[in-house]
Amino acid sequence: MKPRVPLALVLPAVAVISCNVYDPALLDRRDAGADVTRDGNSDRGPVSDLATDRPGDVTDAGPRSDAMDASVTDGAARDASVDAPLDARSDAPSDLGRDVPDVPADVPPSCSATLAMGTPCIEPVTGHRWSPDEPRLLAPGALAVTADRLYVSDPGGARVMAYDLGVSPIAPVRLAGTGVAGSSLVGGPARSTPLGAIASMVLLPGGTVLLADQEAHQVLRLRDGRVEPLPLALSLPAGPFGLAYAPDTRELFVTGDNRIHVVPLDADGGVGAASTVVGQLCGGACPGFNGDGREGTGTALAHPVGVDVDTTYVYFSDRDNCRVRRYRRDDPMRRVETFAGSTCELAGDPLGDSTTGFVPREALRLGRVTDVRYGVDGSIYFVDATHCAVFQVVARALTTARIVLGSRYGCNQPTGSGGITIGRIGGIAMSADRSAVYVSDLQQQRVLRVENTAMGGSPRVVVALAPGAFPSADEDASGLRAGRPSGLALLNDRATMLLSGSAEGRVYRVDNGRSRVLLGAGTVSPAATGDAIDPATLPPTSVAGLAGDGTHALLGMPERGVIADLLGLPTAPRLRRVAGRYSDAALDGGVDGGADAGSAATEMGFELPAWPFTQTGQTWFSDARARVWRVTSGSAAVIAGSGATGELPDGGVVPARSAPFGSAVAFAVGRAGTLYVADPERYVVWSIDGAEQARVAAGVLDRPSPLGDAPALATSLGLAEPVALAYDGADTLFIADASANRVRAVTLSTGRMTTLAGSGPASAAAPGGDYGPASAATLARPTALAWSAGRLYVAEGASGRVRMVTLP
Repeated sequence: MKPRVPLALVLPAVAVISCNVYDPALLDRRDAGADVTRDGNSDRGPVSDLATDRPGDVTDAGPRSDAMDASVTDGAARDASVDAPLDARSDAPSDLGRDVPDVPADVPPSCSATLAMGTPCIEPVTGHRWSPDEPRLLAPGALAVTADRLYVSDPGGARVMAYDLGVSPIAPVRLAGTGVAGSSLVGGPARSTPLGAIASMVLLPGGTVLLADQEAHQVLRLRDGRVEPLPLALSLPAGPFGLAYAPDTRELFVTGDNRIHVVPLDADGGVGAASTVVGQLCGGACPGFNGDGREGTGTALAHPVGVDVDTTYVYFSDRDNCRVRRYRRDDPMRRVETFAGSTCELAGDPLGDSTTGFVPREALRLGRVTDVRYGVDGSIYFVDATHCAVFQVVARALTTARIVLGSRYGCNQPTGSGGITIGRIGGIAMSADRSAVYVSDLQQQRVLRVENTAMGGSPRVVVALAPGAFPSADEDASGLRAGRPSGLALLNDRATMLLSGSAEGRVYRVDNGRSRVLLGAGTVSPAATGDAIDPATLPPTSVAGLAGDGTHALLGMPERGVIADLLGLPTAPRLRRVAGRYSDAALDGGVDGGADAGSAATEMGFELPAWPFTQTGQTWFSDARARVWRVTSGSAAVIAGSGATGELPDGGVVPARSAPFGSAVAFAVGRAGTLYVADPERYVVWSIDGAEQARVAAGVLDRPSPLGDAPALATSLGLAEPVALAYDGADTLFIADASANRVRAVTLSTGRMTTLAGSGPASAAAPGGDYGPASAATLARPTALAWSAGRLYVAEGASGRVRMVTLP
């Protein structure tokens, strides 16, 4: 049976494709058989690659602290006088969570009146003053270029921006998106219609822009200031990821569901019937490689993402087969051949033993190939996301390949062209005349331009766009936007808050009302057994879960293969391994220690370790097979999860080691040491008692219904997507139900569940209701929780901000 993969938030961060930014987590989780896009805006998938956007969990019942309270109060006061958006057009979003009650202008809004009525109240903590027109980019991704304009998707900011080239100072325009992630079935004004994760963009004649929204599973058409779904009549349970347009035949090429599809477009914008041209009928259920020379629909693929088309060939990146492949457009059988790449090389030198820097294209040993583009001189360019490099198969017979950006020695190494370093690549696109390559540098939040790539020339790299890092070294926390939060922790009696953004791969620190980057602003990859590492030196890294325990915090770092302990805050933060060994191979899920009991945790390898939790000297976390590990006195052992799903026996109780978890993405320890495990793939929260017996504690197994807000038995109400947990230290377990936009509360002594926060339809995108009853507020995908002394902190995956629910 295929191993189960734990659901993760994404992605994103994302290793990406040309104009094509994709989230492998969204793609891979489909292969695991999970149905996770229940609201068209899911971010639960395997912690593979760079796009994890999933929650952490915290239990911190320490005393209240005036330091964090002051930052909240200051932010609330600032919120009351926030300026209008930079561009106040009629189609600008009208609600970004700033809807405070009517009060005299000189009185800061507060929760006093609501709490006086004995009602839990919600208020903003961070991110409520961030504007979707902010010129700085959180996580630059997909690109498209005209002669005078650069289009950039920003998945972390849920928007598409346009920058005029050669204009100073930078004067960006937000073309689409509200800054709050979501999806729309009917479309509307582009700047007031929410977007999901834009994986690619392509320009059509006449100025129309097509957007591949991998979360909404739609191709969107942006024209005349409006965005609307393109009526493809094409089912894409995974994707779309890549787009390319052939102007000579007016055909749109789309990658998704492990196949390549072609859609005719007419001059008036009409859409013809779609057809599958490459990839087996079984789609995402059967990734693989069965050689070259087969008919297109008989060819096995392993997640094609990037695609481009010239007058002769259709080129595509066969991501997990580590190849660029192609077929002739005039071949009615569409027989597929490998154009570049051979065997997968996830850790070594892709150029092998070459001493010249040039290698025959068929001899390249590539990692995950995530995009492909063709140049005006016939050269072919593609991205190796594993090695953080852009390759060129040079013109003149197209037999020789070289690196034009990045290094054969891996990520964050100086490139031969000007010494510029690059880490994660967000996307690539060709200039309007296809003579230069634009590359989004997700790590340094800028766009580079690679010039002079003709045969015999030495490539030159220049900075095409640098709108500035976000945030800077020290900023007001009310303006902090985290891209798809995946973890939240409170430290030092709530004086310090940590927040991870999965889209950009950073961890932010908030204290005294100020925010700064704590992890993900550096360029140094740690040694395998490294310890006492300054987190500021690490490059952007997927963090799947944060867990606070007094003065230190645990981080799940699936890309690096470790669970790490963050010590020394606030003066001298350092990372110490708790489990696993640092490994770049973990970027591709290529590490698994195999042993499942009694070994030294720091000497073992784990397959995508994530979602840590700590209490009383013990640490719990999960792996890619949805197994739950516990580290005690330095030794690790599996304590729950069979690695496969299945039915529960009569009575609903099963030994924990045999529990059929679909995923394990959050933990909490409640009354009498009972361990709770969030399993969004099976729509439930499990409990594991002291006798190591597992049962469903909340939700209905394999059913997201019936949903309800009124108090009822927890096992009789459905959970749409339970992704984060927190315990109040007494009798209440809190559950973040992400796609229902609600936080549930379970009274453990009675087993009854009710809604603590969130109301409005599950599709609601813009959060609102601050300073009012929490149950009447609208939430934007709660994805992380942290509890401390009567207050529940909630990170919203779709808005990137943190809010606080105070209980009376």
